[in-house]
Amino acid sequence: MTSSSSYTAKYSLHGHFGRVLCLSTSEDGRLLATGGIDGTKIWCLQAMQLLHEIPSFGIRGATTEVCWIRRDDNPEVELLAYGTQCGFVIFLRRSQTTVFTEFHVAQIHDPSEITGIAYSCSSNRVAMVNVKGSVVTMSIDPVTMQPSLHGGWCVVVADCMPGGVAFNTERDIMVFGTYDGIHVLHNSNGALMKTQNLGTTIGKVSSDSVKNLFCTDTMTEGLTLHRMSDAAQVGSFPIPKDRIKIAAPIGVTFGEGCKIVVAGSDHGLLYIFDLRTGSLLERLKVTEGAWIQAVTTTHVNGIPAVIAGCSATDDHPSDVIVFLKDTAPSGSSPIVRGNRQLRHFRKVLDILTIAVVAAAALTAMYQNWGFFQQGWKQDGNMVAA
Repeated sequence: MTSSSSYTAKYSLHGHFGRVLCLSTSEDGRLLATGGIDGTKIWCLQAMQLLHEIPSFGIRGATTEVCWIRRDDNPEVELLAYGTQCGFVIFLRRSQTTVFTEFHVAQIHDPSEITGIAYSCSSNRVAMVNVKGSVVTMSIDPVTMQPSLHGGWCVVVADCMPGGVAFNTERDIMVFGTYDGIHVLHNSNGALMKTQNLGTTIGKVSSDSVKNLFCTDTMTEGLTLHRMSDAAQVGSFPIPKDRIKIAAPIGVTFGEGCKIVVAGSDHGLLYIFDLRTGSLLERLKVTEGAWIQAVTTTHVNGIPAVIAGCSATDDHPSDVIVFLKDTAPSGSSPIVRGNRQLRHFRKVLDILTIAVVAAAALTAMYQNWGFFQQGWKQDGNMVAA
């Protein structure tokens, strides 16, 4: 573990009441979507301000999953899909402004809690799962950005309680069952291709198809790291045994270009591991005794950031904490370094000013040299006379 934290809590986003269940940042890192018992909120991470909120109401229930969607061939328009406790998936549309409008609502087969939403930019599809095993894929229209079942499908994985969903390197869909392993479904029709048993329970999941990796929370012994292509375990990250609550899913995510793994806990701490070595780099205190089941990473104004949502009891406020990485050299202060740079600049400017004045004086003397020389000659003749 490092002697001092490289991440420091810089901002606290206030507004949620009750548990924060999910987090997701936009591709450019400017926007953060958070979901919880009280609904969905969208934040500007550059200004650390709340932009938009949709309270949970009526038959939709709490927000349990959030996912940003952007097509490579239509980058001006961005969607936010969020799933709810009662099985609804709602799509919000954002154009170049920061105005969000609801423009598509769907309730997937056998309505129940939405436990996973994933988007593949290479296939322009979104996949959704609910707790009863229903899996739905939808395509995103390249012009209107309208979600559609055209080209998509809906299947039910029998005797499965999905805890998450992801696209693998072949664009097939991976359904992560809490107790029965991973079910891989064919991207074109949803046919079951294979089932892979990890030998552990699966809570929260983070995946990176480019790096061919996924990381799961076992809910009891920490995290396990796997190759996406064959599900082989290639690493583990044990969470220290000071857990004080029963087994429960905790947030997990990759960060810093898949160099670190970040995990929540049920006792108010974030754990950051080195992905390559598996060593624990640091522990970050979020809130004493809080259950942290939602974490994500991004860059805020070019600085690596770790974001965690607290889960207080349902009748208390819960904050979202933004940690920024300390990019300054150890033992130095950015303010002090800035003052030194300013003094150095002023010194150089003074030297340049003196040089310019001296050069101007020499130029003037050279231009008037003939006049001075003639004057001296006249003075000499007058004396001789």
